[in-house]
Amino acid sequence: MTAPTSEQPQPVEPIRSPAPGDLPVLPDDLEESLDYGREVVFVPDDRRFLPWIAALASRCIPYSVAYEDNRRIILVLRPHARQALTELTLYEEVNTDWPHLPQPSDKDDRPLVTDAAFFAIILAGTALAKFHQVVEATGARHWQELGRNDAVLFFRGQWWRTITSLTLHADAAHLVSNLAWGAILGALVASDLGVGAGLFAMLLAGVAGNTMATFLADEGYRSLGASTMVFGILGILCAIRTWEGWQRNQKEQSGRLIRLVPWLPILAGVAIFGIYGSAPGADLLGHACGFAAGIVIGALQPGCRNAYASRPLQFFLGGAAAAVVVFAWRAALMHG
Repeated sequence: MTAPTSEQPQPVEPIRSPAPGDLPVLPDDLEESLDYGREVVFVPDDRRFLPWIAALASRCIPYSVAYEDNRRIILVLRPHARQALTELTLYEEVNTDWPHLPQPSDKDDRPLVTDAAFFAIILAGTALAKFHQVVEATGARHWQELGRNDAVLFFRGQWWRTITSLTLHADAAHLVSNLAWGAILGALVASDLGVGAGLFAMLLAGVAGNTMATFLADEGYRSLGASTMVFGILGILCAIRTWEGWQRNQKEQSGRLIRLVPWLPILAGVAIFGIYGSAPGADLLGHACGFAAGIVIGALQPGCRNAYASRPLQFFLGGAAAAVVVFAWRAALMHG
C-alpha cells in the first residue's frame, strides 16, 4: 500500500524592493496562485521597511515579519497580496522624492537685473545724454520752447509736449540725477517685465504723469525733464513688488506685523518720494502724478505676464516706445 504523498510546496517568490522611484510588482503567476493560500514576500530596503508596515497596518491588511539572510521581510497571504500591492503602490506614488521641496519658479531663477535690461537701459540713457548734448550745442532755449510741457499750449492741441518734455533737461545736474535714478529703477522694471514691455510701461507712466499734472495744475504750469517718468518707474516697481508680497502672504499664515510686510515697497516708495520728490525747487505736482500713474500701471502688470512671454510682443512694445518719442518730436519740429 502506497503512502499518500503531499504536494511539494512551491518556492516563495519574493517581491524585491524597487529602485528609487520604482513601484513594487507582484509575481506573474499571482492570479493563478490565489487559491493556494501561500504567502507573498515583500522585501523592502531599510528606508521603506517601517513605512510599508505602517501603510499595511493603516488598511488592516494582515502581515508578518521574518528575516532572510539578516534582512527583514514582510509576508502577506496571497488573498491579501493584491490589496497590499495597491496600498504600497499608492504609498510610493505619493511619497516619491519625499520630502517634497518647493521647486524654484522661473522668476526665482532670473537674476535681479538681466543682461538685456542692463544694456537696454544703458542704451536709452546714452541716447538721452547724447540728445542733451545736441540740445545744448544747437540752442537749448529753442528746443525747450518746442518741447517743454506747457499747460496753455497743451490745451491748444499740442499734445506732444507731454512726451517731448521728458527728453529735455534744464542743466547737466538735472540730467545726471535723472539718469542715475532712472538707470537703477528702470533696469529692475525691464528685468521684471521684459525690455520691450518695461520701456513702454516707463514711457506710459511719464506721459500719464505729465498729462495728469497738466490737468490738475494752474493755467501757467510748465515743466521739463524725465523726473516725472523716473517717479513713474518707482511707482511701477513698488506696485509690482507689493502685489508679489501680497500674493505670498495670502498663502501663508502670519501675524499682524508680518501682514504689513507686503506693503513695505509702497511705503518705501512714498518715503523716497517724500525725500527726493519734494525737494526745494522740484516739480512736486509732476513727481506726485508720475508716482501715482506708475502705481496704477504697475498694478495692471501681473495680469499681463503671460502675454509678455511673447518675444514678438516685447519687440513691438519696445519699438512702439521709441516710435512714440520720435513721432512726438517730429510733430513738434513740424509745428515749430
